[in-house]
Order: sequence, then structure tokens, then C-alpha cells
Amino acid sequence: MRLKETKLADYLVHIDGQLFWSAGCNKGKEAGSLRPDGYRIVNKFRVQYYAHRIIWCLHRGDIPDGMHVDHINGNRSDNRIENLRMVQIAENNKNVSVRGSSRTGVHGIQLNDKHGNFTARIRIHRSLITLGTFSCLLDAVAARKSAELKFGFHPNHGRQSKAAQPKHWRLP
Repeated sequence: MRLKETKLADYLVHIDGQLFWSAGCNKGKEAGSLRPDGYRIVNKFRVQYYAHRIIWCLHRGDIPDGMHVDHINGNRSDNRIENLRMVQIAENNKNVSVRGSSRTGVHGIQLNDKHGNFTARIRIHRSLITLGTFSCLLDAVAARKSAELKFGFHPNHGRQSKAAQPKHWRLP
């Protein structure tokens, strides 16, 4: 049986976005470690827990099944309670940074090497919608951003992450 994050309240205290051990030989020390993907994890009872989920439980209670705790500003190590919100997976997917492998540096815009144009797409409720093919990157971005507004994406969606630097490409 998996121990719920709320059970860790007896062992941890949250101060300004960080978790500290409140008992035992590590009392006062910061709990957990930073993973390569930016999330902080805490090991207790041979189980790994995400720090942001523990912090949510300490302040707001249990996380219902099917719900996720989202970092509003996209910084996975910023675990201040005001930077966390509970959302469903579909809403969480509307607040992601652009991938580091993006050749255009813009989420939902692909470069077609063969024709030298850009295709704008957006995924809504598991359906991939093609917004159009454009000869100019700015036109493709405008179409994508307009669709994001229409479908209620978070304003931070598509932001540049530290790892996401546009790859160099050239037009024919």
C-alpha cells in the first residue's frame, strides 16, 4: 500500500517553497534532492514523493485521483504554495514550455524542410487540429497564439525553458 503524501506532515515542515525535516537526526536539514528534470523528490519509507505534491497536501489536503499539481510559472523547483495549482491533466498540458528539440522555438509550429514553410497545429481534447501552413514563421505563430487564446491555454504555455533553445534552420 502506498503511503499518501499527507502522512508525511509529521516528518516535514514547509518554509518558503522548501521542505525541511522536522524530526529525527536530520531535523532542520532540507529534505529531498533535485532530479535532473528539475523536480525535487523526497525519499521516505523507501518511497519517492514529489516535493510539490507534499507541499500541496500540507497546505490544502489530499490530491484526488486524476488530479495533478501544476507549477504555474513552469519552474519545477519553485515549490511555493502560491506557485502551485491543482488541475486535471488536460489543463496541465495547457501550461508546458516548448521542447528543447523544437526547431522553430515555438510550441506547435513545425518547419517543413522540403517546402520551406511552417505548419501550425494545436491539440484539443485528444484531437490534433491543423491551423494552417504558412510561408512566414510569424504568421504561423499568430495562428497558434490565436488558437491558444480561443481554447483557454495558460498565458505561460509555450514559454522558452532553459533547455529549449531554437535549433538553427534555414529557408530555401
